[in-house]
Amino acid sequence: MRPSVQRGFAQAVIDLKTEGPRPQAWHVKELVGDYKGFMSLRLDYRHRMIYSVFREILTLEIIEVSTREGAYQ
Repeated sequence: MRPSVQRGFAQAVIDLKTEGPRPQAWHVKELVGDYKGFMSLRLDYRHRMIYSVFREILTLEIIEVSTREGAYQ
């Protein structure tokens, strides 16, 4: 992973801890289809962090951090 993506990932985890499952400064969306129940947070123009939320309490399960092309394969 590139250093900028690593920094983005670290900041995203901090923001998720302080702001909850949908931090304001990030592009977050709920996934559908086979990925229903998961959230996607955009780290940069190519990289996504896919995670799940349990009962609106901060219990993070990071599923994957990868490029958008590889994230949904």
